[in-house]
Amino acid sequence: KSARCSVRAGLVLFSQQAQQQPNKRLRVGVLEPSSKPLMPAMSWEKLRLDARRLENEIETKLISLSKIGSNRAENGADDSDTVGDSLALELKNLLMQLTNVNDEMAEICSSDQSASRLHVLNRHRDILNDFSQEFQKTQKSIKQQRERANLLSSVQRDIDSYRNLTKEEIYLKENEHIKSSSRLTDDALGIAMSAKEALLSQRDRLDGVANRLSGLFSRFPALNNVMQKINVRKRRDSIILGLVISACLMFLFMYMKR
Repeated sequence: KSARCSVRAGLVLFSQQAQQQPNKRLRVGVLEPSSKPLMPAMSWEKLRLDARRLENEIETKLISLSKIGSNRAENGADDSDTVGDSLALELKNLLMQLTNVNDEMAEICSSDQSASRLHVLNRHRDILNDFSQEFQKTQKSIKQQRERANLLSSVQRDIDSYRNLTKEEIYLKENEHIKSSSRLTDDALGIAMSAKEALLSQRDRLDGVANRLSGLFSRFPALNNVMQKINVRKRRDSIILGLVISACLMFLFMYMKR
């Protein structure tokens, strides 16, 4: 009896274990495939939220930067330069972060090419491109306004310094200007005189060469005759060559018409 009871207890325990094991396998088989697609979906949603957050921050900071530029254009230079520089630096960092987020979204789309995800990625890329262009445009306008303000301030400083001068100082400055202009005039006249002398020397040299050639021709009339014959032959050869070329062209046209 004790042996039978032990055998029955063993069979019951084995049957219970056999019933538990398929249930565990079933649970594992259900959970594992369902947990795998959740990870990219969660990362995609997180990236979308990060992209929207960054886009909102960039939009607000771009509006603030454009307001600073407009206030500078209306009121001139003020203490907002440091604020504008800090905003520009923050915008550069935010644009870099948004670019990295878009790159991560593109990696997910490369593995899972869904039409909706591709559409969302293209939209975020368009928004990033628009923000980048707007940021560059705003920076360019602020830079131009700063350069204009610096130029105007330098001119105003010169005017103020000129107003604060006494009559004697003004006369001395005018005298210095007159002297400098006279020095420039003397330099220009010196350059003109040197150019005139160079041209005169060149003319004398050319006249000497012409006189030597005329003397050679008068001394050696045979040389003059030879030069004339050479010129006549050149003209004759050029005329013959032109006639031959025209005849060839005429024959070519006639052949093409046939």
